[in-house]
Amino acid sequence: MDYIDLFPTVISKTQLSLDSVQLKSYKNFILSSLLSKQDNNYKTTNNQQLLEDPIFNTLNLSILSNAKKYLDSIGHEYETLQIASSWGVVIDQGGYGGAHSHVNSYISGVFYLSSGSPLGFINPSLNKWQFLPNINQKDYRSYNGFLITPQPNLLTIFPSWLQHHISPSLEDERVSIAFNIIPKGKFGIDTGMLYLK
Repeated sequence: MDYIDLFPTVISKTQLSLDSVQLKSYKNFILSSLLSKQDNNYKTTNNQQLLEDPIFNTLNLSILSNAKKYLDSIGHEYETLQIASSWGVVIDQGGYGGAHSHVNSYISGVFYLSSGSPLGFINPSLNKWQFLPNINQKDYRSYNGFLITPQPNLLTIFPSWLQHHISPSLEDERVSIAFNIIPKGKFGIDTGMLYLK
C-alpha cells in the first residue's frame, strides 16, 4: 500500500555553535534581569525585546538567518523578517508551561542556554477526528505529540499557530530565549497583500 503524507507541520532543529563563554554571558544576563513569575512556577524577563540588547547581536543575526532558511525550505516567499518580540524564560524544578500558541506572530522559536524539561508539540490533526480512537504510537503518523529535549545551543523554529507546552522540569534553571518573528516589507499576493514596516 502506498501512503501520501500530505500537509506536514515542519519544525526546525539546529545546533548553533556559540562558545561556552558566550552562552554563560547570555545566561547570566537573563538571570540578572528583572523577572516576573508566571503561573505554573516559571519566570520570564520583563523585557519583551530581549534580543535587541547589544549583547545578543550575534544570536539575533543567527536566529534571523535560520528563520529565513526555515521559510525557504517550506517555500514561503517574504521580503525580509524581523523579530517582533523576545524574552528570557527561567524554569525552576517543578515548573512547566501549559499548552499554548503564539498570536500576532508568523513563526516562533526557542534558543536554549541549558538543558532541562522538554518542549512538547501537540498534533494539530487530533481535533479533526469525530471519533476518539486508541492511538498506536509505533508510527510517527499517529503520534499525539512530539518532544524536543533542550540542550545548550539548540535552536528550534516552528509555525506560531502550533500548540506547544513545556513539560514539568526535573531540575532547576532551565534557561532559554523565546521569540516571535513576523515578515517585514511586502508580504502576500493580490487582495491579501500587506506591507509591514
